[in-house]
Amino acid sequence: MDNAKTEELVIKLEESLGLSSLESGPKLIGAIIADKVPNMGAIKNILMKAWESFGEPKIMYMKDNIFTILVQDEVMANKIIEEGPWSVMGFCFSVQRWPSNLAIEEAPTHMVVYWIQVHGIPLNLMLTGNAREIGEKLGTVLEVDDPWNKGPRGFLRIHTLIDTTNPLAAGFWLLRPEGLDTWAELKYEKLSDFCFDCGKLGHTKNGCKFNPDKNEDGESTAFGDWMKARTVRERHNQVSLNVPRSVRRQAGQISMMNLGTRVVRVAQKSGENEIVAGNNNGSWHAD
Repeated sequence: MDNAKTEELVIKLEESLGLSSLESGPKLIGAIIADKVPNMGAIKNILMKAWESFGEPKIMYMKDNIFTILVQDEVMANKIIEEGPWSVMGFCFSVQRWPSNLAIEEAPTHMVVYWIQVHGIPLNLMLTGNAREIGEKLGTVLEVDDPWNKGPRGFLRIHTLIDTTNPLAAGFWLLRPEGLDTWAELKYEKLSDFCFDCGKLGHTKNGCKFNPDKNEDGESTAFGDWMKARTVRERHNQVSLNVPRSVRRQAGQISMMNLGTRVVRVAQKSGENEIVAGNNNGSWHAD
C-alpha cells in the first residue's frame, strides 16, 4: 500500500465492554514533571516505598515522563490520587485516572491538582465565593474549603487543577475600598522544587533556560520558597522561612505605585485560553 492510500486509511475498532478492566483493577497514569527525567528505576522504587501501606501497585515506565500504574482496587486508587501530588527526587509526580476512551498520548499529564492557600485576605472577604473566583483565575476549581468550617484560619484554600507548562502564580493585587491595593500571596501545598527564576516546575534555578525579570540584586522578585505551604494538618510544624523583604512581596503589603500591566497566560482550560492581566513579575490583578 502506497503512502497516499495509507494516509487515507480509516479503521473502526471494537470497543471493550470493560469486563477485563474491572477484573484487573483500576488503571492510572503517572507523570513526573521534569525537563530531564531522572533514573526510571529510582522513580519506581521511591513510589513503591511511598505507596506500600496502600497495597502493591504495578508500575511500568511507558515513554518520556509517563508511567502506567495498576492498583488493586478503587480504595487504593483514591488514596494515591488524593494524597498527591507526590515529590520524587525533588520533582512533582502527579497521578490521574486513565480514561478508557483516551490513548496514553492524549492524557493531560501536564495538568496537576494542588491545594492552593490564599493569604492576605481581609476577614470580610473570607468567603467561599471569593475563593472560587480566585481559583477560576488560576485553573479549574475542583473544590473550595469552607474557611469557617472549623473557625477562621486566616486564609482561603482552593483545590485547583493547574497547567504546569505555565509559571506558578505567586499572588495578586487585591483592590481595596480604601484606595490602596494590597498583596495577596499564593502558597501551594505539597509543592516540589521549582525554578525561583521563571516560576516553572520541572527544573530549578541552575537549570533555567528562560530570562525572567529580576531586581537590582539579580534576584527574582516573584518566586521563592515562601510559595511552599504545608498541608493544613501539618501547619502546627511549619518552619519560618527567612527571606529578605526586598525579594519577597509579603501578604498584606500595600501597593506604593501604579504598576504597569501586561497580559499573561496563567492557565489553559479545556477548549479555551484563560488570560488574565498581570504585572511583569508573574502576578495578576483581581478586579
